[in-house]
Amino acid sequence: MEEKEVMAAAAETAESAQVTEQKNGSTEMDRVLTTRQLVVNGLAWLCPACIVMYYGIVNQMSGGAFPLVVLIAGVVMIFAAFGYANMGKKYIQGGSVYTYVGGTFGPRLGFMSGWLMILDYFLMPMICYLTSGLYLNILFPSISANVFTILTIIFVFLCNFIGVRVASFVNLINIIVPIFMLIITMVFIVKFVLTDAPQSTGTLLSMKAFMSPETIMWGGVLQGAAIMCEMFIGFDIATTLAGEAKNPTKTVPAAVIIIVIYTAISFFVTAYLFNCGWVYEEGMLKDPNTAVTEYYVYLGLGWMNTVFVPVNTIACIGCCIAGNISSSRILYNMARDGFLPKKIFGYIHPRFKTPSFNVLLAGIAGLSALLFQGQVLGAANLCSFGGLLGMVLVNACVIGAYWHKDKLRGTSNFFKYVVLPIIGGGATLFLWCQLSVTAKIVGFSWLALGAIILGIKTKGFKEMPPEMDFSEVA
Repeated sequence: MEEKEVMAAAAETAESAQVTEQKNGSTEMDRVLTTRQLVVNGLAWLCPACIVMYYGIVNQMSGGAFPLVVLIAGVVMIFAAFGYANMGKKYIQGGSVYTYVGGTFGPRLGFMSGWLMILDYFLMPMICYLTSGLYLNILFPSISANVFTILTIIFVFLCNFIGVRVASFVNLINIIVPIFMLIITMVFIVKFVLTDAPQSTGTLLSMKAFMSPETIMWGGVLQGAAIMCEMFIGFDIATTLAGEAKNPTKTVPAAVIIIVIYTAISFFVTAYLFNCGWVYEEGMLKDPNTAVTEYYVYLGLGWMNTVFVPVNTIACIGCCIAGNISSSRILYNMARDGFLPKKIFGYIHPRFKTPSFNVLLAGIAGLSALLFQGQVLGAANLCSFGGLLGMVLVNACVIGAYWHKDKLRGTSNFFKYVVLPIIGGGATLFLWCQLSVTAKIVGFSWLALGAIILGIKTKGFKEMPPEMDFSEVA
């Protein structure tokens, strides 16, 4: 069959897959998500408005080069995202990195990549739980930040337990409200700058807002870019939810590209305007972890903190909902393929059609946020380990699947399936190398645990691991 015919057949199969019971009696998740809903879940995961929380942290570590850091991360992520879009056309069930690596390089590496991404998706919501507690504690200092963190975890669990449709609706609200707040903030910043206020650039075209040669710290720029890449990981949500997407060969790749391009532009504009409004100087911030609240006071809009903190909480909830959806679906796919006990990790709630045990486990993992109070930078480094390596693996899969296995040749295919993946994967690997030693120690320890589990499952690697289900391959 021609490639277009194969794609059309796969799309038709996906479109008609809205079933809840198969002949063997197992329960499946419904295919109900459109491109818009995939984009909503992705944007909720990365939350375009959450970039403001990194104003103090990234400026401090880079010497005032916040916009430059975001630009580097954005360019790298656009190249990396093409890898996900290409693999999303080929594998139309959920699982993302786990499914792509397993289908391209075999079940052993597939299991290890899935294990790697579980770490990423379990830990990424930790930052949002953490910052939610920190900001709410500013508004209500008599209540511990840990209390707010725990309450957020419980709410996210309930949303994801009820189902992906409810989560998508909640996430839609969680996107609109924070973005509306962000737009209002940037309007105030532009007005502030154009009045030539002290400590602002006095103009909207300023190299000093972008970076300052006198203060820039290139090591911090690169490490900051590595951390910022994790903020873009929302485009991966579209691929992990492929098993619940309508016509996934079209909706998933489209959602990936829309998410990453929109995010790159919005993140850069926000970072640049924030630096125009208040040019970074060493020692000007009391607490970089919650610097945006100081920013509002600097603008003479301290009252807006009473609005920002609840809105930020809403945004954090959206991020956590999307992250927990992904981790629970990866566990489900690994159980489906026999790597994990199917009765537990492959269980689908008969009423809500969600992997309820996995959702609960993801919520429990969120409690790790209690260990990082006041240490957002450390948490961000740790969370970036799996995400960045996952992007490297996906781009390697593009070369292995299209160029090597399918033998798609020609100048155009060479550019799409060799050149772009090398650029995307290579640049991402370079940024991964900038992460802290602690993050790498924890990450490799997690991978070692996964290798032990795989060794036990294969009786000392003497047997092949369980066969992965790639019945839904375009």
